[in-house]
Amino acid sequence: MNQEMMNYFQHSISSQNVRIAIFPFQDQTNSNPDPTLSQGFAVALIDILSKVQRMGVYPSMLTLESSIASGIPSQNYFVESSMAPLAQSLGATHAIIGMFQKTGPTGLRYFIKIIDVKESRLLSPPQEFASEMTDRFLDVMGDTAKSILKTLNSSKIKVPSFEKYLEQNPSYEAFRYYVKGIEKSLLYNPADLAIARAWFEKATAASYTYTTAYMERIRVLMMLALIDRLQGKDISLLVSEAQKLLQMSKTQAFKSGGSSKKNTLDWPISGLRLFLGYEFYVTGVGRFNTGQHEEASSYLSEARRLVPEDALARAFLAKTGGRASEEMMRATNITNCLP
Repeated sequence: MNQEMMNYFQHSISSQNVRIAIFPFQDQTNSNPDPTLSQGFAVALIDILSKVQRMGVYPSMLTLESSIASGIPSQNYFVESSMAPLAQSLGATHAIIGMFQKTGPTGLRYFIKIIDVKESRLLSPPQEFASEMTDRFLDVMGDTAKSILKTLNSSKIKVPSFEKYLEQNPSYEAFRYYVKGIEKSLLYNPADLAIARAWFEKATAASYTYTTAYMERIRVLMMLALIDRLQGKDISLLVSEAQKLLQMSKTQAFKSGGSSKKNTLDWPISGLRLFLGYEFYVTGVGRFNTGQHEEASSYLSEARRLVPEDALARAFLAKTGGRASEEMMRATNITNCLP
C-alpha cells in the first residue's frame, strides 16, 4: 500500500518542468534537539509553495519518508552531496535544504540552500533568515517562500499571493501539533495513524480556522477507513466523520472570502484524493452489481487512479475486464501486505 501511495505522489507532479523536493532542516542547536521543528520548516514551505501554479512540489509524506528511509543522518541534511542524490532519485529538478539554530528563548536563525539537481550546483549562496517560535512563524515562512521563487527566477512560474493560505493564521502551538500529525501519518500504519488523528484534532482545537489541518484529519480518517475496508470491517463511522469535516472545511474557506472548493481541496496529499476515490469505488461497485459493467469500469478506473493502493477497487476493476490479470495481481500484492 505504501509503495503504491508513494508512486502516486511521485508521479503526480512528473509533468511539471520545475519539480522541487524540500527536506527536513538540520538542527544545529547546541542542546535539546527539536525534530518537530526540523520537520516543521519543510512542512511549512511545502504547504505554501504547493500553491504555486506551473510548479510541482513533492508532498511532505514523500520527502519526509524518503529522508528517513534513505538512512542519511540528520547532521547531513544541510550537505548538498548527501541530499541532491536523494532529490534526483525522486525526479526533482531542484532541492531545498536547510539548517537552523535556536537563539534565545524564542528566536530562530536559519539558512537555506537551493540546489539545481541536474547541474549539481547552488543557484545562490546560502540565504539567511530570522524568525521566532511564535504565532508569526508561518508569516516568515511566506517571506522565505517568496525569496525561493525569486531565486528560481523562472518565467514559467506564476508567483501567487500567499495571503489566502496564511489567512488560516494558526497559532504556533497548533502548527506544531499539525507537524506531529504529519510525522505520524507518513505511512499506512494503524497505530501511528491513530496517534496522528489525535494530533490533528489538537491542531484544529487550538486554531479552528486551520483548514489545512482539517484536510489532514480527513486524510487520516480515510487512510484508516481504507485499511479497515480491505480487512472487511465496518467503516461507516470513519467515513461519516470525514464527511462532516469536509463540509466544515469548505464552509470555513467560504467564510474567508473564496471558493471553498478551490481553496481547500486542491492538492494531492489532502483527504480529497482518498475521499473521492472511495465515492468512485462505491458507485462503481453499485454499477457492477446491477450489470452495468462499462459504467462500472469507468468509475473503478477513476477510483484506482486516485487511490492506487485500494486493492478492492483494483479487484473489482479486474472483474469488469479492464487489465484483469495485472489489476488482480497488484490487488493481491496489496492485501498481502496488510498489517
